[in-house]
Amino acid sequence: MDDNELVRRVLGGDDASFSLIVRRHSPAVFSTTLGLLRDRAWAEELTQRTFVRAFERLGSFRHENLRQWLRAIAYHLCLNELASERRRRTVKGERLEETVADEPYSEERERMIGLVERALEDLPEKERDVIKMHYYERLSTKEIAQRLGTTQANVLVRLSRIREKLRKSLRYERD
Repeated sequence: MDDNELVRRVLGGDDASFSLIVRRHSPAVFSTTLGLLRDRAWAEELTQRTFVRAFERLGSFRHENLRQWLRAIAYHLCLNELASERRRRTVKGERLEETVADEPYSEERERMIGLVERALEDLPEKERDVIKMHYYERLSTKEIAQRLGTTQANVLVRLSRIREKLRKSLRYERD
């Protein structure tokens, strides 16, 4: 049974079909959350929250690619969670031990992280998406090419150009 049929059944009241969706797509969603959060327990929690959110909003699913839709929900939940954690750290003056376990805290390092985050935010959305797929979701260039409907060579060129743009931006910011 394909994903669209499962969605139709869930919307028709068959909750058991949703457990098939969960079983089918949990590995991909968990991979997304773990890649972003780098903490197994936190990733498991956000994976569960992703499916809760998906169930609540299943009526808005437009019968495209269910796996991509679920991963997008997971991605946004993780980004929101990371931003909230960053705000909590700023407010409390604490540092999350999980972010970089072996590196000691330094103000310079934190300043550089802030510069990188701002540089990423300044990128056009399409470029930011390529960077996020490659570095946060840990997709290969082949997988990114498939998702974007382009060639692997094109993705490699894009990544190279985006990295250079980020280098220039960071050089400018540091000066």
